[in-house]
Amino acid sequence: MSCEQLVERATLRRAVYCSWFGITCCTPEAVAAGNCSMVNSVYGVRLVINNLNASVSDVRMVHPMQQLHDCGMRSLNLEANNLAGQFHPAWGGLKHLLDFNFGNCWITGSIPSSMRSMRNLTQINLSNNWLNGTLPVWLDELQQLRILNLGSQFGANQGTDASGLMGTVPRQLSKLQQLRELNLEANVLTGELPEALCNEGEAYGTASNQ
Repeated sequence: MSCEQLVERATLRRAVYCSWFGITCCTPEAVAAGNCSMVNSVYGVRLVINNLNASVSDVRMVHPMQQLHDCGMRSLNLEANNLAGQFHPAWGGLKHLLDFNFGNCWITGSIPSSMRSMRNLTQINLSNNWLNGTLPVWLDELQQLRILNLGSQFGANQGTDASGLMGTVPRQLSKLQQLRELNLEANVLTGELPEALCNEGEAYGTASNQ
């Protein structure tokens, strides 16, 4: 389905769906400011603590998000819902997203490599999930990141008794020049933070690591 079919044409009144709970639409003022391209397109979806039940492994969950994204969605916040499974690779197709928030869910597996292509992200929140594995070295390619929250993971790591993210903090993270908040607390990370990350005025949480 094309964006012309999905998005109601601009009139003197907002589209009905723009008044739905959790939906933010692009306004004429936002178009004029260059923040979005089409009046009445869905700019943000924010359905926090909304009793949503779905699997992020299911491509049938991704496809509607992809359609909204292709028509202008830039913010996706589904925090604190009953969302489980491992991220399907198709999530990486949401390349123009700015905010990606799936904190406080039941998501498992490692941080998906498909996120490597989401280079416009300014905020990632995957905290309080069941992730495991290591911090990927390619995170430094997400150069627009200002907030990275990966704290409190509970996923089991095969062959060890450790739960959560493990290994060391990649020194490549210090290349994230826009980063202002980094939360890695309550994991099993070891070693020291790269010195370049420890700048005054930036907030970093690393409690309950080693």
